[in-house]
Amino acid sequence: MPHATGLVMHISDNLDSGHRRKLENSIQLQSGVSSALFNQDRPHLMVVNYDPNQISSRQILAELSSNRVHASRIS
Repeated sequence: MPHATGLVMHISDNLDSGHRRKLENSIQLQSGVSSALFNQDRPHLMVVNYDPNQISSRQILAELSSNRVHASRIS
């Protein structure tokens, strides 16, 4: 059974809803990621659920950076 954990990322950029959806989809396509969703009330926060045996938080951050988004890990 996979081991799941959560991660909260702070996105520094001001993104419209279309760009946020694109980022959610990009992160969710990564092997080991089960979900990636922006918080509706705080659109600078993205919650990512993933299996750390398949992907690391650094790889998730790198994927965000490859999409030219400035992000940092909160937890």
